[in-house]
Amino acid sequence: MKRLLLIHPGTICGTSGYGETGAWGMPPLGLGYVAALTPKDWQVRIVDEHVERLNLNERADLVGIGTYSVNAPRAYQLAGEFRKRGIPTVLGGIHVSMVPDEAVNYADAVVIGEAEPVWSKVISDFEKGRLKKRYMGDRLPLVNLPLPRRDLFSDKYEMDVIQTTRGCPFNCEFCSVTSFNGAKYRQRPINEILDELETIKKKVVYFVDDNILGFGKGAEERAIKLFKGIIDRKLNKIWGTQASINFADNKEVLKYAYKSGCRGVYIGFESIVTDSLNEMKKGINIKVGVEGFKKAIKRIHESGICVAGAFIVGNDHDDTTTFKKLYDFMEETNVDILSLSYLTPLPGTKLFNRLQKEGRIIYNDFPEDWEKYDTDQIVFKPKNMSIDELVRGYRYLINKRFTKSKMLFQCLKTLITTKNLISVLFAYSFNKGVWEYLVRDRDFDRIGSYKR
Repeated sequence: MKRLLLIHPGTICGTSGYGETGAWGMPPLGLGYVAALTPKDWQVRIVDEHVERLNLNERADLVGIGTYSVNAPRAYQLAGEFRKRGIPTVLGGIHVSMVPDEAVNYADAVVIGEAEPVWSKVISDFEKGRLKKRYMGDRLPLVNLPLPRRDLFSDKYEMDVIQTTRGCPFNCEFCSVTSFNGAKYRQRPINEILDELETIKKKVVYFVDDNILGFGKGAEERAIKLFKGIIDRKLNKIWGTQASINFADNKEVLKYAYKSGCRGVYIGFESIVTDSLNEMKKGINIKVGVEGFKKAIKRIHESGICVAGAFIVGNDHDDTTTFKKLYDFMEETNVDILSLSYLTPLPGTKLFNRLQKEGRIIYNDFPEDWEKYDTDQIVFKPKNMSIDELVRGYRYLINKRFTKSKMLFQCLKTLITTKNLISVLFAYSFNKGVWEYLVRDRDFDRIGSYKR
């Protein structure tokens, strides 16, 4: 029986980070799909370096490694170690798909795009000794997907994950989702989603869709049907998800999301500066406006669901006054969870291309410097403030939001606005995860580090 080793790498500088603490830990769903697509006569093992140590001497006939930009240097390093032992190695994931000409130098083969359409071909070619350098995955309809091999995930994760959609039509300047998953919003059949949910044993589930709702009346009706299906099948899950601001538009969507177990929604507000939203091409947020943000948060709270707000600082239209305004906005609207990041020009985005053309990227020794593209280090020259001012503003927000007393006070505010204890625990768990990542377990002096 041949052995396939699938690896979710850590980073060169360590493995701690978002998605990697006990509260945030989520299994690598993509590798679960790859494992499910592997023939039954193969023995498959998944190792996530964020939760367990990888043995470089582990037996394998073929190694597959998934990549994000921040862990690309570690992925390349691991590929090199296995190739030294004569073990063919395949690289895939969003980073490889954005920079295939770079990645192909570090592996025997690369998968560009989604793996489902081509993985069986990769295995077949390997078995015939004809492994190609590149495999291009098409974006197929999301029907009859196999069940991810959850039996291969570590038991250290506190929640499980599921995906119901792929793709995004907006193509925001800072985001590579459209480049990777396409502009068409592809949806899985609802019965297949519900069937998969029935197989998930964990109580807490996170829907990893970039936008679980989608856009338009039809998308709202589909979401309501999905949520009603969760209720009708008595799946009894507590769940969170990502969505755009339009998640708050339809009271029926909120009603049935809550009844089906939703207790937290992650929304990319990105900025409260209109010019910054325009530059990002964040169309739906521009249409709603900052006053609309406030109304949306209020509606979501009234439904009993807490709000995780994602904000980016360092945009070209931000200045030193932006940080206090953002803090005041969060206090006024009671954003329950803060997800804060520096503007980060990831490969494959229009932002990367623009800043590179303008000569503003200061970490550009690739692939080594990809490890700094983790959204909490400054990798470019800001336009409307100094780097020191940007660092001080970022730290101001982190220090104001993530203290023990503040997090406990936030629990009280979340209880008042949502009137739901589970939503309070949901928000506190994620805030605690951010605190552990940014404040307790890491050298805070590194946060915001940059070349002088």
